Amino acid sequence: MTRFALYSYSTENIGDEVQSIAARRFLPQVDAYIDRDRIGEWASPFGDEAVKLLANGWYMRDPFAWPPRDPSINPLLISIYIEKSGVGPNLVKPSEVFLADGSRSYLKTYGPVGARDLSTLKFLKSEGIDAYFSGCLTLTLKRDNRLERQDYVLAVDVPDSLYQAMVSRTDRPVIRVSPFGDFSLSGAGRMSVAELFLGAYQSAHAVVTTRLHALLPCLAFETPVLLIEESGKYDEERYSGLDVLASRASVEEFMDSNLSFDLDDPPSNPDDYWALRRDLIDRCRDFTGYDRGESPVSKSVAALVQDGSLLSAFFDSFHKRHLAMLAGWEVERLQTQVDQLAAELQSSKEELDVLVKERDHLERNYNQVKTTSLYWLIRGVRRRILERF
Repeated sequence: MTRFALYSYSTENIGDEVQSIAARRFLPQVDAYIDRDRIGEWASPFGDEAVKLLANGWYMRDPFAWPPRDPSINPLLISIYIEKSGVGPNLVKPSEVFLADGSRSYLKTYGPVGARDLSTLKFLKSEGIDAYFSGCLTLTLKRDNRLERQDYVLAVDVPDSLYQAMVSRTDRPVIRVSPFGDFSLSGAGRMSVAELFLGAYQSAHAVVTTRLHALLPCLAFETPVLLIEESGKYDEERYSGLDVLASRASVEEFMDSNLSFDLDDPPSNPDDYWALRRDLIDRCRDFTGYDRGESPVSKSVAALVQDGSLLSAFFDSFHKRHLAMLAGWEVERLQTQVDQLAAELQSSKEELDVLVKERDHLERNYNQVKTTSLYWLIRGVRRRILERF
């Protein structure tokens, strides 16, 4: 018997659950949940039965948990992004872990690897690993026909100035959304929150966002969407090959109104993503032998996303929680810097004390040498005087 597994997460990013909701479309049932960032530690409870897994997503928070070690896991390596900067407390680069012998062997055994972005594709190919550009699995999401378009516009994780500009340019409700939080929810609770986000994305009149996990679902739902390339959030490598699928603008271009994205009458999305979407659907369906053909949300979510005032209240609290979380991180970062500066100051003081002691020692030696030299000089002069007279 073949079993089916779905990724779970313990991150602050609800976009991870969006990835799993996309994968869930292609699973006839979910027999197990596997923490993506702990996949190397997972042991199957099903004995020798094969466990199929759509292994899509961002890799990874804990690089030491790669590759999977349980032989029952049968993965489809698709829509994978490999982080190339250091992560975790030891700043280990996942890209380096993916080049280790065990990982190379695993990628070659279960390849070709579907790279979510062009930078990952380039990285894998440069290391002799068979790979192709798959795009992101969230492009396979499908509208829930129960959800009709609403009047509101979503501002997903945009800067304050841009949000204010959006409000000034339309009489439609502009709901601010931050898909991050310090989640203490259960796995099922996180999935419900992710469904709410997706329900809002497909119900919105238009969406303006800085985030891929909002941009790509909006393309899949045919919701007019604009990508804002904000400094500090827009990562050219991570977005490579995906940013060109939608309308996009810098913060400055949006603020100067130097673009054709009208919030009241937004343009339709480009259809360049359709080829990636079809290929993703075909590969996932062929792998699992199943396709639900839809991405339904719960009845409670369907009711909520059609009430703009309730949705606004929910997302406002979510946004404030996100700001509080960011403030906490900033305080922690600044405290770390203060501690480092204090340690450096203490070290400098200790070095200064050593230098002062060395200086005093040298001065004493110098005075002794000077006194001794003067004594012998006077004695020598006196002897020469006595010899002459």
